[in-house]
Amino acid sequence: MHYQPMMRFLDINQRKKRIVSLVSKPIFTFILILPIALSLISMVIISLNLSNLPPEIPLYYSKPWGEEQLAHPLSLFILPIGTLIWFIITLFFISSQIYLYRIFSQLLLLFSAIVSIWATYATIMIIMVVL
Repeated sequence: MHYQPMMRFLDINQRKKRIVSLVSKPIFTFILILPIALSLISMVIISLNLSNLPPEIPLYYSKPWGEEQLAHPLSLFILPIGTLIWFIITLFFISSQIYLYRIFSQLLLLFSAIVSIWATYATIMIIMVVL
């Protein structure tokens, strides 16, 4: 068996072909578009409510109760931007060697959609709590 490196750097057209062939079913096309759409919706919601938000908002719920949980309202952009970064990394892996394992690629794509739904929900809930 011939050895192939785990990550081959393909040109953009080859990567695009792999992603397009992966999303041959309509559900996976929807899942491919969902993280981008939800991130943009989150950014619009944050931008529209930015002037109404208090100077500090609760964002870091894993920290102890009090001032350590508070952050500047612009910190809300961490969630949609983080979702986009996660989605781009996922697309990179899907379009590389992992493409050979179709189910793994589809699971990565599905997990990316779940992360984007969670981040959008968290953003909306944080804004609703402080308004």
